[in-house]
Amino acid sequence: MVETGLLTKLQVAEAIVAFEKQTEVFLPASRDQACSVIGKFTQGAKADGRRLTRRLVTDQGELDFVVRDCRQSGTLVGASEQSPAGWILTYYDGSQPQFAHLRASMLAYAHINLLEMLRRFTPNEAVRVATDSIYVKKTALHKLDGVEAYVAPLICNCGDETCLDCLLGEKGLPLAAPAQWRDKGETIFSPQDHAAYEPKPEHWGASNDVADSTAPSHADPLTRHALSYLNGGGGSGKTTRANELFRGRKPLVFTPTHRLAKEMRSRGVDAQTCHSFFRWSSQAEWTPDRMGQKNIPRVINWDEVCTVLRPVLEIFLDWLNQRGLHVVCCGDQGHPPPIAEESPHDWLKEHCDYYEEITVDHRSRCEKLKALKCAIRL
Repeated sequence: MVETGLLTKLQVAEAIVAFEKQTEVFLPASRDQACSVIGKFTQGAKADGRRLTRRLVTDQGELDFVVRDCRQSGTLVGASEQSPAGWILTYYDGSQPQFAHLRASMLAYAHINLLEMLRRFTPNEAVRVATDSIYVKKTALHKLDGVEAYVAPLICNCGDETCLDCLLGEKGLPLAAPAQWRDKGETIFSPQDHAAYEPKPEHWGASNDVADSTAPSHADPLTRHALSYLNGGGGSGKTTRANELFRGRKPLVFTPTHRLAKEMRSRGVDAQTCHSFFRWSSQAEWTPDRMGQKNIPRVINWDEVCTVLRPVLEIFLDWLNQRGLHVVCCGDQGHPPPIAEESPHDWLKEHCDYYEEITVDHRSRCEKLKALKCAIRL
């Protein structure tokens, strides 16, 4: 998958170690029962191990009470379903133990099956990949000809003279056994640039009291990369850009001095020195044990990053990356390097996910001064 370009980065989020090797899995002959068994083993991971419960409620008053109680506790799953006997309510109740070895086997078989089918297509042919399905372009379906695990649509041949499908010669979806693939005929419609999309009339009639999103604008490349590096002189607006872009996410700004941190806090942004955050005094070797149970924000804006020692910067950025934090480094390559150490500019430029050099100067009014500052930086 790396050679075809489908896989660019892999990060293991969960690992289950089994002391015995399992080579076979036996499932019931009924496909519905087999799917239910697999679902029981694999569910619960995204719900923190909570047990999914379906309850039949016959009284309207009891239904309103249970729905209100589930919403307050955050255990409600979707809306209630109408049935002839009343209403069926789905919610999480209690916890269920996870069969670690069985769950690992089921997930492994499902993922291997998905990856083996996905590797047959190129990145341009695979439009979307779900847990147990792949959306591909119609022009790529010919690659599945002759594949034993793929069941193609079949023309109805029931022999009934009144069958409409037989008369029209339309193809239908055959029954697929476990681990087999079939073309379900689903279609994804992408937005069109020339089309005008308007909300449905029901949208305006409903009372939609939804809070504004705090997500930053996706148009800025800083929001699409885990580690970004903005290189620019003083007054280029790199730090202000990063702070304003992620202000809704309450970022934390790393500064080289406490005085600069105080100035940042006066602008309404939480700030502190990197020494204070990492609990490091530069006198002893830093270890992750120093962090303890520290509350860590999701976005870090590291100001004046070129003043940090390169070995120290590598250790701290690696620790932040392991926790999936969004880091934006702001520095100036013309800044004097740390004492007895090289500037981390070249290393950071090579290892960051996104690099941008800012040449604009909002602080200087004189063109000659701007040219002089640019010459000094270079």
